[in-house]
Amino acid sequence: MASSLGKMLYQASLAARIPRLYQALATDREFRYCAKCISSGFQAAIAQIPGIVHCPIHGEIHRNSCIHCGARTQPYFLNSDHLPSFSCTECGSPLGGELLIDRRVDAWATPDRLDRLDPIHTWLERINTSKDIHWMNVSEWSTTLQSPEGTRDHTRYAVFGVLRSRLLPDNTVPESNLDQEPEVFGPFVVTQGVKSSPDLTEAEYGTILRRIALPTELQNYREHFRTPSFGVAVPVSPLVPPHLHAHLIWRAQFEKVTSIYCEPYSRSNFCAVAIPQLLNVKVNLLESMISNRLINEGILTATWNASVKIAVEWHRMQLSFREVPPPEAERSWLIAVDRWANRLGCWRHRNYFPIAMIKVKDTITGKDQLYFVVA
Repeated sequence: MASSLGKMLYQASLAARIPRLYQALATDREFRYCAKCISSGFQAAIAQIPGIVHCPIHGEIHRNSCIHCGARTQPYFLNSDHLPSFSCTECGSPLGGELLIDRRVDAWATPDRLDRLDPIHTWLERINTSKDIHWMNVSEWSTTLQSPEGTRDHTRYAVFGVLRSRLLPDNTVPESNLDQEPEVFGPFVVTQGVKSSPDLTEAEYGTILRRIALPTELQNYREHFRTPSFGVAVPVSPLVPPHLHAHLIWRAQFEKVTSIYCEPYSRSNFCAVAIPQLLNVKVNLLESMISNRLINEGILTATWNASVKIAVEWHRMQLSFREVPPPEAERSWLIAVDRWANRLGCWRHRNYFPIAMIKVKDTITGKDQLYFVVA
């Protein structure tokens, strides 16, 4: 019986239903459940999507820990020999209700109003079958917030939010509870049949260099910076305004940065190296879709916004160090710099990609459009 149930559950799982974006939307790190659903031996597959906070059937919050002892649930997986447990693996209490029903098949029952899952199932099917939406770098995309080690839940929240609110809007699908909505830049219409130039003009590139030049007021804060091995100066004090720190992070994405020097790119390398590597896409793919003149403003603005978000988070952490004695604060700073190196330095060197690139076909005009997203 377990074998046949396991096969049936897998066929209804998200891994089988939405293989294209399953890992970007759902988590396997833990078993998520509605306490009322699981009290009758039922778990909706959509509970594994962190962006869906509440059960559509009962309105209960989706949990990832035991309501009795607080222990985290086990990783979620299905195969022919394994079914998720309805009880806590630590204290043995049922995850929902009062009865232990793991092996009591006679007590298992689907809840009333199962049809309340239909809108989200239909929406997920649209995502999986849509040929109009291509999230170019979703598997590598990260948010600007520092997540706990090994988790991508905040990124999954953001992916869900962008799809639900901007790309495939549907009011029948539950909203995510992100504190801040991702910023979406675009659409930038892709020019069909026009070969883009691999170079910016001298004037256009000059404008970019002037924009990323460091503000003169940085000189007033030189003593409050330290330069780690990754070559980009980092504030050691919350006296440094976040927007000045953001300038250093922003500029590093458009320069050759090493532990010894920073050197501006040439015009051609800016288009052929800096921008494609910032987005983690192939240069020929990028050039075939949009000219550099059109992409310029969107990329620079998205990169600036990502830099500001990171700098603000770093400033908030610096403020927390004020409550710590100096020797411990120094140690905390070094640990934080090491942990944040991918955000504080040159992103492409650390395989960190905070800007999502999404291609969407306009169903009315038939033209491709590009969006850039920062969360």
